[in-house]
Amino acid sequence: MGGYGSGRYMRLGVKNARRVSQFQTVDIRQVRKAHGLTADTPARIEFVYGLRNGPQSIQVSAPVVWVAYPYGLRPFFECPGCGRRCCLLYLAEQCACRQCLGLSYPVQFETKQNQGFRRAWRARLKLVQPDGHSGCGDWIPDWKKPKGMHWRTFERLRNEAHQAAVELWGGPVGQGILQQQAKDAEKLDSLFNRIAARNAPQPNGH
Repeated sequence: MGGYGSGRYMRLGVKNARRVSQFQTVDIRQVRKAHGLTADTPARIEFVYGLRNGPQSIQVSAPVVWVAYPYGLRPFFECPGCGRRCCLLYLAEQCACRQCLGLSYPVQFETKQNQGFRRAWRARLKLVQPDGHSGCGDWIPDWKKPKGMHWRTFERLRNEAHQAAVELWGGPVGQGILQQQAKDAEKLDSLFNRIAARNAPQPNGH
């Protein structure tokens, strides 16, 4: 019998079973760095790729567009499937953006408990690394301050980690543990009552 939070789970509203982590990608930021793309030169990325269990020669032609931001121009792909601007093209049965291929992020499949632990550990890992002896809710002592970090920064990060732990144990994880404990206590009470009834003296038939 599994404990609290065990078993299969899929968040309501997540319809796409395929995840972005299952496919290789082409990143416009890496392409820009590798090929020195500039806004004053029109560009179109063309390449061919194949799938292990699918077509061996898929041709791709994706225009590069530049969008103005307050800090300058930023490049994007135009998705070959829908024309939407995107930073990543996924190499699936067709080369397209996440929306065209119906891909979901792994975080969309996480339970509320897993999300809480991930947030708490992410805040804690800014200061300390897991050592197998401390949990994400343990207080971070002063001597854990990284060398060279200002005390004001250390105090802020420590408070963020502490607040994340409070939200974790005071939220769905803590409530789930209490609910599981209540169910276990109810099962034990029922078991003890059956044992007591079985061992109770039987009335005489006289």
